[in-house]
Amino acid sequence: ESRIDLFLSSMPEIEMPAHLDERYAIIWPIIILYPEFHIYDYYQEFAENRHLCELIDEVLSETPSWDDKGMYKPDTIHMYYIGKNIDDLHIVDLNKTLLEVMQEKHFMLRQLAPTFIVKLKN
Repeated sequence: ESRIDLFLSSMPEIEMPAHLDERYAIIWPIIILYPEFHIYDYYQEFAENRHLCELIDEVLSETPSWDDKGMYKPDTIHMYYIGKNIDDLHIVDLNKTLLEVMQEKHFMLRQLAPTFIVKLKN
């Protein structure tokens, strides 16, 4: 098993399933993995019609406690999703909405929530 596969298998169950808001947009829980640190963020509600750059701006608006060097910022990271195979990473265009990314050919829903990996660009 790969490191990411082991990471995913050790995660807790999703507490808040996807649901519709009053405008009939799907609200998803989001999982963001930081494999370098073996930790994750669990974002409980993110609307499918919001742009992923908004998610990253919110999650990384302040330096996370685990980022003691202050390197993880919206402009220093790439976000990926896992394709069919666990080692098949696809870079995410942060200017797309969650729905647009989920409709991409290789996107796979895992853990009952859209799951993304964040790594430094270099």
